[in-house]
Amino acid sequence: MIEDVPPAIPERAPSEPRPLVRLGCGAAGLIAAAGVAATIGLHLDALAGVAFVLVLAVICVFDLEQMRVPNQIVVPAIAVALIWQIAFHRSDLPWVLGAAVGGGLFFGIAAVLTRGSIGMGDAKLAVLIGLVLGEDIVAALFFATLAGAAAAGVVLWRHGRAAGKTPMPYAPFLAAGAVIALLVGTSAPILH
Repeated sequence: MIEDVPPAIPERAPSEPRPLVRLGCGAAGLIAAAGVAATIGLHLDALAGVAFVLVLAVICVFDLEQMRVPNQIVVPAIAVALIWQIAFHRSDLPWVLGAAVGGGLFFGIAAVLTRGSIGMGDAKLAVLIGLVLGEDIVAALFFATLAGAAAAGVVLWRHGRAAGKTPMPYAPFLAAGAVIALLVGTSAPILH
């Protein structure tokens, strides 16, 4: 008797570069960076905001092409964000550290509970977002969840039950939520 064995989760091997993904993420990153610079104004923190958005755009390219958030980008970005907060926003440090730890724990626990549907790279990205946004991470995660749910709904509508096995990168949704929160938020340290 032959048993039905569920298919293994496919390995996440690097794929060929996808020019439309890179062009789209680059354009979205530049537009978001311009919006962030306009929101922050002529202030040193505009540099941090623009750098943050551009790092998010690069991470999105990796996640869309390779289904991963690369440590070689997110870990140095976390270190730079922490140094920036210590250097320029020391009074906000308890809030940003709390947001970073909370975001990282939330996604870290989700990664364990979902057995890899959410990756630890998403947890590290949430740490970065928390370090930059502080309390506004709540708004970022809200917007990311809305965008992710809408995309999952479309995938479910198009593919039916097979959609449960369709991998979906989550970093673009986290990035979109972070940018929206940065543009409409009020408590991110770089906004004041």
